[in-house]
Formats: sequence, structure tokens, C-alpha cells
Amino acid sequence: MLAVPRISLDDFLLDECAGNSAASEDLVALIKGAASVCGAIAARIGRAALDDPAGAERDVLRAVPAFADAAVLYSAAPADGTDGALAIRPASRSGDHIVLFKLLDGRSNLVLNAACGTIFSFLPAPRQARGEASDLLQSGSRQICAGYAIYGPATMFVLTLGAGVHGFTLDPATGAFVLTHPALQIPAGTGEFAINGSDSRVWEPPIRRYVEDYLAGQNTSRRDEFSMRGVSSLVSETHRILLRGGVLLDPRSVGEPAAQRTSLLFAANPIAFLIGQAGGAASTGRERVLEIVPERVDQCIPFVFGAQTDVGLIEACHREQSPEVFDAPLFGSRGLFRASA
Repeated sequence: MLAVPRISLDDFLLDECAGNSAASEDLVALIKGAASVCGAIAARIGRAALDDPAGAERDVLRAVPAFADAAVLYSAAPADGTDGALAIRPASRSGDHIVLFKLLDGRSNLVLNAACGTIFSFLPAPRQARGEASDLLQSGSRQICAGYAIYGPATMFVLTLGAGVHGFTLDPATGAFVLTHPALQIPAGTGEFAINGSDSRVWEPPIRRYVEDYLAGQNTSRRDEFSMRGVSSLVSETHRILLRGGVLLDPRSVGEPAAQRTSLLFAANPIAFLIGQAGGAASTGRERVLEIVPERVDQCIPFVFGAQTDVGLIEACHREQSPEVFDAPLFGSRGLFRASA
């Protein structure tokens, strides 16, 4: 049997650059740099159990040698709860791009030897850029490239340049990323959802309604079995949804607006871009994520993403909820998947 030729990330990007006028040589070089950063982080956290997990958290900021000459527009250390948010504008290149990293998503998983990851996003540098954090305040629809790396039994680098989603696995023998998951599409009809059940006391009513209808099991029109998942890593949840389908809900907390955990710029926007390119959808429940114009760099939002059908049902729940019922502690008999009695 003839061996199937393996396509490296470098070869893939060369093809993308040749067939995509938006994929400039500068952009390709920056994507290679991002992959190098992710490879360096994978090597560092792979020693976390042998060294010190807290030290691994601190050291991830040192894994950015490809952008060592860059102008840092925004930086927040992992210790402050932002998981190493970093926005840079490479100074040695044409200066047309801004690169955003969430360097260590799911950092609490390090002590459990569980998967964590890195999220990245590429934005165009504004023509009137001032070299300040305000240059980052662009809607997610302006992203040029986005993706993530997941550090598990294997390290994977998953990205989109606006024409599909492709996954590359790190070959430990060569240090190269190899295309293993081309043209990823979110499977439809999967009965899985992920939500932090311990926050149920502060779920807003439309979310409670969606979950309760799922929990009703045979009383709904859903023919498939459902399962409830939960991993302390947005990257891990995204990867599961890309490969197995379903939906994730990180809803608005009623009475606790400061409790939102999903960064618009450093997490929701890149994940929303990628999920949309894989045939899914991403929303706050009230509006599509990529349409939001950010007001500040540290802005956080409610976040729902995954299969289009499920996200559409959750948005319908929000649209149908009247103000009077919205503030009520309980619902009537009408369920999400069945008609009124």
C-alpha cells in the first residue's frame, strides 16, 4: 500500500497564500510564528508536573520568541486571571497585522494533567493606528485568521483563514505540524451540551428553559439521547464540539453582571470565527458575537456556541421571553421543543 503523503503546515500555508489574495506572505510568516509559539508552550507545560505548575504559568510569556521585536499593545499576566492575554503588533514586518493571544486557556487543568490550550486571533492594523490598546477595538467580523492549539495526549494546531477549518497535529519526532483533520465541520444532531450546573441559581430564564427541556428527555421531540459535559477549558470544549457536535453555554448571570468569564477579544471572537467556518454559530443569546463592536479591551460577554440548530433554539428562547416572564423565577408549561398545552 502506498503511503499517503503528509501535508505540513508550511506546505498548506504556501498553497493558501498562492490561492488566496488575502493571505499575504507576511500573514503566513506570522501564522508560522504563532505555531512556533504554541509548540514552545506545549514543550513547557509538558514538564509542568516535573517542575512547578505555577512556574509553567509564569513561563508561558517567555514562549513568544517569534515576536520578540514586537510592540506590545496589551498584556496581562496569567496570575491575574486573564490566562495571559497578549496583543502585539510585529514591528519587524509590514505592520499590517495585530496578533492576539490567550496564552494559557484552562490553566487550572495543569495540576490535573488535563488538556489546556492557547487561543489566537489576527486583526488588521487600523490605518490610523495609534499603537495603543484602543487599536484592538474591532468587531470579530474583521478577523483575518483565528484558531487555537490544544495540549493533550497530542498537540494540535487548529486554524481558519476564512475558508474552512483545518487541524494539524504536532509530530514529536520532527517538531512539524502535519495536516490530520482537513475541512472540519461540526456534526449535526448531537445530543450534547456543556454548562456549569453549579451556576444554575443565577442562570437567566431562557437558558434555564433550554436546559430543563433537554433534561425532560422523552418529553421532548429530541429522539436522540443527550449527555451533559463540562471541562474547565474553552479550547477543550471547542475541540469537542468541532469533532463531536453539541453546544456550549456560558450564560449571562442574573444579578451578577461582573461574573461573565469569556473575553470578547481574546476568546469569544476567535472561537466564533472558527466555529462559523465549521458550519456552526456563536451568540450571546441576543446577538451574534462577530457583530459586537467592543467597548473596551477587557470586555467579557455571555457566550453560546456550537451546532447552528441548538444556538438558534437558544436565541429563539431569548426572543420569545417577555420582560414579565424574563424576571419570573419559574416558567409556564410551554417547553422549547413542544407546543403550548
